[in-house]
Amino acid sequence: MIDVRDLRIGNWVKQCFCNQIFRVEEIYRNGYIEGEKGEGQCKFDRIEPIPLTPEILEKCGFKYIEGQRVYRLSIDESDGVEINYSIKKGKIDFEEDSAIWFISCDPYEGHEFEWVPRSLHELQNAYYFITHEELEVKL
Repeated sequence: MIDVRDLRIGNWVKQCFCNQIFRVEEIYRNGYIEGEKGEGQCKFDRIEPIPLTPEILEKCGFKYIEGQRVYRLSIDESDGVEINYSIKKGKIDFEEDSAIWFISCDPYEGHEFEWVPRSLHELQNAYYFITHEELEVKL
């Protein structure tokens, strides 16, 4: 289950019982959210996060870097801001070297953000926090 406080309009989620994936268009105080294109309403307690997988990362624009065994999305190449997920044994490794990296060209401004999104809506929210733009997701 997803804490409704973590949801934003535009987040992608999955209905628990039918595994239907949909994009959130409205969030109501009465315990319901509305899906895009009239997909209907769903109760908060009947949605779950979409786990991050290599396939989901690719649908978000991440590219696999073979030699480094990492999925990377460059956000601002001039500042070196990127999001990286390392791959271990064919799966995303959340424990080792996976993080949102803020790497600046200026040595006094370089940062590393140690929080790792584990689901699509968390990745969308982190991307928005960094860029103030929506992450393009092609599901």
